[in-house]
Amino acid sequence: MTKDKNYDVSLVSVGTIDSELHFGPFSYEWWIVCNQEMEFLVPIRLHMKVVTHLSGHDFILTVVKGNREHFEQPGYICTCESFYTTEPSISSSNAISTVYQQMFHTKTRFSGPMIMGFDKPDICKKLLEGVLFRPYFVNLELVRVFVFGIARSENDQWGYAGVGFKSSFLFYLAKERCLFLQEFEEDVCKVTIIYKMEVEKIYCASTPNLVWERIFSEQGTKVAKLKTFTGRMLFGIENTITQRLIQTLKIPSCSLSDWNNDVLMEEVYSYHLKRRTISNVDWRKFLNKWKEQGTIIELHSNLKQLYPLDHKFSERELNAWRIMLRNIGCHDVTPFSKQDSK
Repeated sequence: MTKDKNYDVSLVSVGTIDSELHFGPFSYEWWIVCNQEMEFLVPIRLHMKVVTHLSGHDFILTVVKGNREHFEQPGYICTCESFYTTEPSISSSNAISTVYQQMFHTKTRFSGPMIMGFDKPDICKKLLEGVLFRPYFVNLELVRVFVFGIARSENDQWGYAGVGFKSSFLFYLAKERCLFLQEFEEDVCKVTIIYKMEVEKIYCASTPNLVWERIFSEQGTKVAKLKTFTGRMLFGIENTITQRLIQTLKIPSCSLSDWNNDVLMEEVYSYHLKRRTISNVDWRKFLNKWKEQGTIIELHSNLKQLYPLDHKFSERELNAWRIMLRNIGCHDVTPFSKQDSK
């Protein structure tokens, strides 16, 4: 963002962070660079509102969900006295320029990000309050990889990234701009190709390199330019920022003496089990019963008591339980047999 003017901007409403918008498939539109020297991005918050003083008038800009081109992207509404945008604009630049031109009958255009104060450190600081992870771009020669989720594993073929790591980039397939969404799920790497909000194709393989080999094989000349990169490079994993963040992450774990630490236990549960089982399972009840009965407990029968009578355990779910138990100090947890899981 070039800084050539200093606008009088006040942030009157900080807005909210929406997990689906700011950390979902199209989240690359909801973050912005505040300073060219900064590695990490700042959120364009839903319902944030600023007042900018221009030519003796106060222009109010508000961020909403959706515009005429994309209902998952930011829309911008601008009002000034009796003048206003008739529908959410696709950019803050269009919104402010449209209303200003209506008022003064000129062709003047403004830099929307600067009009909204994204170049001002105090405004950026307020927008970052409560933000636990800031996405960033990995610049390759042909694409900009947007990394919007970070997680760790012990899998060296994944570059030690794990379930929860997410990235995306835009690339043209046969002259059509597509979104490549990249993520890890359990023991697979997944790349989803999205065109105009619709899923065109999903590829899965055991490693980032292998999944991209499948894409190269099937898409052929459409993705030939990307063949200069490995799958791990396209995922954004080999980037120095990514590796630095991964190395600072710690896989949540604790000992038996930590079971009364609710914050730590919730962190362990969220990391190891939450996404792999039903939403209302009373996992704390299971652990409390374990403590009451001592260090030895019949695992399968006690787990069954937490679930509906018709619930059938998947291998994925049982494995998640086993891994979580080992990470809270329960050792010698043996795998379930297929018969036990029925």
